[in-house]
Parts: sequence; structure tokens; C-alpha cells
Amino acid sequence: MKKILTTAVCSAALLSAATAHAGGYSDPVIQEPIEIGIEESPSSNGNIVPLLLLLLVGAAIVGSSGDSDPETPTDTDGPT
Repeated sequence: MKKILTTAVCSAALLSAATAHAGGYSDPVIQEPIEIGIEESPSSNGNIVPLLLLLLVGAAIVGSSGDSDPETPTDTDGPT
């Protein structure tokens, strides 16, 4: 019985010592914070599409403000 008790105590001591030293000590890894830079787009980028549409509408209005019947001659210097 003394031999079994000694074996049990030695086994318990070895198992507890193995778990206490498992892996050893290593310095903690400290990561630098991640900085995400968001680039701001210039404000003129948002205005380009409406300006182009305004230009097209203006060109269409100016182009259509002529005669309603382009085949009718506007020159009246003919024979009288």
C-alpha cells in the first residue's frame, strides 16, 4: 500500500508540474493599431454631371429656337 501511495503522490506531482510549465513564458505580442485613411473626394466631382446635363439642355434649347419650318426660305430678295 505504501508503494501505491508513493506512486500516486509522485504521479500527481509530475502531472501538476507538467501543466504548470507547459508552453513556457513568451513576451506578449502587441500589435500597432490599424489606421485607415479615408480620402475625401473633391467637391467638384459631384457637380460635374449636373453641369453637363445643364449644358446639354441649354444647347438643345438654343438649337431648337430657330425657325419651326426650316424648308421655308427666309430670304425675300426674290423677284417682285
